[in-house]
Amino acid sequence: MTIAAIIAEYNPFHNGHDYMIQKVKEETGADYVIAVMSGDFTQRGIPGIADKHTRAKMAVSCGADAVFELPVRYATASAELFATGAVSLFNALSCVDYLCFGSEYGKLSDFTKASDLLLNEPEDFQHAIQKNLREGLSYPKAFALAVKESGVASDIEPELLEKPNNLLGLEYLKAIKKLASSIKPHTITRTGTGYHDEHTAFSNDSGTLIASASAIRAALSKEAGSIAAAQPLLPSESYRIFAESYGIFAPVTLNDFSLLLSARIATETKNSLASFLDVPKELADRIYSFRDEFMPFTELIEAIKHKQYTYARINRALIHILLGLKEKKTSENTASPFVPYARLLAMKKSASPLMKEIKEHSQIPFITKPAEARKVLGESALAMFFEDVAAADLYNRIVSSKFGTPFVTDMKHSIELI
Repeated sequence: MTIAAIIAEYNPFHNGHDYMIQKVKEETGADYVIAVMSGDFTQRGIPGIADKHTRAKMAVSCGADAVFELPVRYATASAELFATGAVSLFNALSCVDYLCFGSEYGKLSDFTKASDLLLNEPEDFQHAIQKNLREGLSYPKAFALAVKESGVASDIEPELLEKPNNLLGLEYLKAIKKLASSIKPHTITRTGTGYHDEHTAFSNDSGTLIASASAIRAALSKEAGSIAAAQPLLPSESYRIFAESYGIFAPVTLNDFSLLLSARIATETKNSLASFLDVPKELADRIYSFRDEFMPFTELIEAIKHKQYTYARINRALIHILLGLKEKKTSENTASPFVPYARLLAMKKSASPLMKEIKEHSQIPFITKPAEARKVLGESALAMFFEDVAAADLYNRIVSSKFGTPFVTDMKHSIELI
């Protein structure tokens, strides 16, 4: 049995994701394709446009065999921690053959060479990145310039270091090597618009219209009350599921959380704000200066924004404050898996041989029902699991308030079986 894995957000599941799964099966010969997906909050520090169960259902209905949840502590983290968490989950399943990722630069040999170099980066490398960020450069450009200035990868094509999916790919390879994992990396060259593109210059290279998830969310925001703009950009089953939830459970946006965030910040001090994940003292001070004001979430980001901090960095910081995610006080035990459980969100009925394989080989508990967590997880793992539940419940309360639908706690959600 050959198993290929994908790290994703499916926010929402679009034609590019469908293309990716098809290419993974074609190029690796995988019998099964599994994904680990961000839950209700994503790596860019924004909520999912639809809840995690709906998005996982979209993915399984369109080709994935199973979708697991990446714990919120990793799902909303920096690229390095996001990648480490996702790769560690796959590694702990002990049956994944390939980790497949989309990239703007399709030469795996160069990814391997660059990741080798960056694992042994000069002492001042991170300082150089921070200096470049303070000067107003985007993270990809700050990263690429730091590499160039340090000379650690002078023979690597600049394109490899300047695109967001490429940088994530490098983090995946670094994580595989740090974990001494036997998983083989495999890259699929992206087609369509870029990861952050919000324009409508779509690609038809694969025979279907492909746009980034950012472009699709932007199109939906301009077409308030209608999802017609998304129809040609989503596979038919994904669109059907999204349409069924539209106006009942979706769409959810950052500004839906404005009042909760404002109330949360108003209860904090400068010192307590600095205890949250991704909130250094200087950023805590900037956030604190707005504690006696109220503005929509997106306007607050603009008000806080400074050349030292990227938009996504501020997003993540505010989401961590909103969700109450704090820095861990005890050091990680690097000998154990980073992600201590694998929660299944959705699977195909035909994937029972895959589930058997995972259950037989997994080094971490395999959770299909939330109630199982108390029985199979230790204290620290259970605390992480309940962070996921709390994040989902906050999201679901917003959904209930916005659309007038009944609130259902995440503890009562069973897997989506397709």
